[in-house]
Amino acid sequence: MKLFTANLVKRSYLCLVQRISTNIEKLLLFNDCVIVPEFGGFVLQMHPAAYVSSDHMFSPPSKDIVFNPTLNYNDGLLSESYMHTYGMDFNEAQAALKTDVDSLKKELDENGIVLLGSIGGFRKNNEALIFEPSTAVT
Repeated sequence: MKLFTANLVKRSYLCLVQRISTNIEKLLLFNDCVIVPEFGGFVLQMHPAAYVSSDHMFSPPSKDIVFNPTLNYNDGLLSESYMHTYGMDFNEAQAALKTDVDSLKKELDENGIVLLGSIGGFRKNNEALIFEPSTAVT
């Protein structure tokens, strides 16, 4: 019974991490920055198209995603996404987002790694938080 309960708790954490990553992915389609309150911000860096003369080719425009842990205030963008996606009012969205962020942090503390869908993943190296963007995000 204890193993069953542990598996349910683990699934619960994974569902909450999935919920936050889905909303971040959606918001990054239309915004250059998405801040996760009390965690950090994901920022898209644009790279324009360029001509590579040695190959006689153009490289298309692309985007890189970076993580900035100092961008951790609540700008309301992610909460608003929760409101629209899940039919919540502002207070419910704020509470759900806090629960999801707490789950994300707990997952990192317990396992040292967490994956956020197509965004990338985090791992802890001692106490340092390292973001590794997905290669699919360009």
